[in-house]
Amino acid sequence: VADCVLRAGAHSLAEVLPPRVSSVTYSGVLSLGSLAETERRAKRIRDGGLRHVKIKISRREDAEHIRLVRDILGPDASLRLDANGAFDKDTALYVLEGLADVNLESVEQPVPGNDLAGLAAVRASSPIPVMVDESLVTLGDAECLIAAHACDLFNLRLSKCGGIRPTLALADRAREAGIGYQLGCQVGESAILSAAGRHVAAHLGDVLFVEGSYGELLLTEDVASESLTFGHGGIAPLLTRPGLGITVCDGVLARHSAEANGYPHE
Repeated sequence: VADCVLRAGAHSLAEVLPPRVSSVTYSGVLSLGSLAETERRAKRIRDGGLRHVKIKISRREDAEHIRLVRDILGPDASLRLDANGAFDKDTALYVLEGLADVNLESVEQPVPGNDLAGLAAVRASSPIPVMVDESLVTLGDAECLIAAHACDLFNLRLSKCGGIRPTLALADRAREAGIGYQLGCQVGESAILSAAGRHVAAHLGDVLFVEGSYGELLLTEDVASESLTFGHGGIAPLLTRPGLGITVCDGVLARHSAEANGYPHE
């Protein structure tokens, strides 16, 4: 809707959300496999010049992989973890205490999203700052997390938090509470959501980390004629054209529509 309204007046979303930075720098994401796979993926990230990297973890044994990634990317790379709620409180603390010397920025969602007490307990004892994702959808969630002293950081996502306006409100609340935040993404998101995220990231200016704009690094085909995939070092330019700043290809949408793939229209 925002894209249509802005295009009708030949305005860019950048006019509504003025950028506070000249470009946006994105993070890489690394999923662990075998040690050989982890090494290969980490070297690919290094060769791409990415200096902010999120590592997906789910096992006690992942500590060896994390140390390998640190060795490959070097001491100056910014590394953070994402457990997606894989651990209980005791296991999370065991894993995090064993990584205290690796210089990690944060651990995202170390326990399940509905375990507020577990989050608070981990945060109280963890040597690594705790970020929440699945635990945080609404302003009400934010208030509960703040009151419980359950986190150090928020992961905000447009697709999770209800769009642009609610996400900006959550960023404001984070600042008021002295909580840092990153702007996350939806796995496999199209250029439409990536474009909206880039505008929001550029406008906020003080986002610690930005995820998204993976484009055809993850997708077989994206829906815009312009590539939104970030470049070397994760750097991506601002979007200034009308609307979201992209041109959606109707032909691509048609090829991937539900009807075209044999599913009934609802």
